[in-house]
Amino acid sequence: MKKIILFMMACAWASWACANALPDSIYQQMRLAGLPPSSVSFFVSELTPESQARLAYRENVPMNPASVMKLVTTFAALDLLGPHFTWKTRFLTQGQIENGTLKGALIIQGGGDPKWVVERIAHDIESLKAKGLRAIQGDVILDRTVFDLPFQSPSLFDGEGARPYNATPDGLLVNFKAPVVTLSAEPGASAPTMTVSPPVADLTIRNNVTFESGNCDERRTQLTLEHKDANALVLSGTVQPSCGPKRWSFAFVDPENFAPRVLKAMLMQAGISIGGSVRFGTSPQEAHLLHEGQSLPLYDIIADVNKFSNNVMARHVFLTLASASGSRHALSLPKAQDAASVWWRKTFGTRFDVPVFDNGSGLSRSERISAAALSDVLLKAHQHRDGAYFHSSLGVVGVDEGTAKRLAAREALLPLLGRATLKTGTLNDVKAIAGYVTGQSGRSYRVVALVNHVEAGRTATPVLDAFLRWVVEDQNATQTQRKMAPNPHRRASNLGVY
Repeated sequence: MKKIILFMMACAWASWACANALPDSIYQQMRLAGLPPSSVSFFVSELTPESQARLAYRENVPMNPASVMKLVTTFAALDLLGPHFTWKTRFLTQGQIENGTLKGALIIQGGGDPKWVVERIAHDIESLKAKGLRAIQGDVILDRTVFDLPFQSPSLFDGEGARPYNATPDGLLVNFKAPVVTLSAEPGASAPTMTVSPPVADLTIRNNVTFESGNCDERRTQLTLEHKDANALVLSGTVQPSCGPKRWSFAFVDPENFAPRVLKAMLMQAGISIGGSVRFGTSPQEAHLLHEGQSLPLYDIIADVNKFSNNVMARHVFLTLASASGSRHALSLPKAQDAASVWWRKTFGTRFDVPVFDNGSGLSRSERISAAALSDVLLKAHQHRDGAYFHSSLGVVGVDEGTAKRLAAREALLPLLGRATLKTGTLNDVKAIAGYVTGQSGRSYRVVALVNHVEAGRTATPVLDAFLRWVVEDQNATQTQRKMAPNPHRRASNLGVY
């Protein structure tokens, strides 16, 4: 009986014995977090193809990368489309402008611009006014058919449809389908001022926020936003005037009708009257061009995607991969997945399996890629003719806003300040990080760490911190140092278990 118990104990701890090949600092944090070796994958190597891995642990096991998948999407876009690629928003009509009035409908044909936000929409409207437009006799028709997408509820992924990160792609995406509320205190005002941008037609805004005396104390600020009705927005609570302006975005409760209502409000606000309705439709073939707006260049777009982990922008970039073959219409998810798979085989050959592509943003339960394959993406991007754009799209720890700013706030990562450009990924059951780190020795590394476990979102942060700290504190590391774990398909030591 005693032998059986000892054997069972050996079996239970055998997987931890596999982790003895890991650096002790990482291994100890895994033990504290209760994360078994089967839940992690690590790869660290210098930025040369011939360099041996400094750390390789379960590096060929496909894992869910969460938002780190955006690295694959953005590099594929740089390679296939080029850094100066732009999306076009075209303003068409069948009529003519006579004495300031467009005799007919105005068609706004979306091109899939990932960042057609209020400032750029306003710029395009001003361009129409510069052509003499003051009134539209007919309808405003919104054509979003550049993407061929079935309806998908923003609540589908995790039931949190009110969160902006769940916004779904749209051929005519207006301000990410997310208004921004600003609460500010004007000098001498008896109550704070509330504004919503962009404006939404027929939306009633009620500001029930009152001032509370005293110095700013965020703990005493109590604000509640109620937006269950598509026609009403109510903000309630208290705030201290000394706290300064507060801004936050929220997902519009009726995202399908957000674009028509915003464009109606913005056209009218700019002094352009509309004789008909603002509705979705398609562009007639005989329509002629009034104005063509261009998006920001791709290199700017991927910086937002990676630094701020913008999901809907990443999904737009991924869908646009399907246009690399020349088509700019009816871009669909299957076409984008096929384009990404073909690009992968052409770029990486058969060394790695083709990743499991879903929507390219990492907001997915099905996407998979190995740490070694991700590391090769980092290497290829580093060597690429446009690699500088890829590097600058990642957040510099201690310098940039976005996810890099949150990393800089962690005391354990102080040695990384200014030494690392990284992309993070988080789901409830995934924690991941990948990018470039310059060690204290002066050596430069490509690094990948993936954690897939039911408790990863809650417990894995100290493990990733220990991993990054081990990478940067490399004064005593040799160029060819390799911490290899046993093959997970081979028996571990002499314990008799897999």
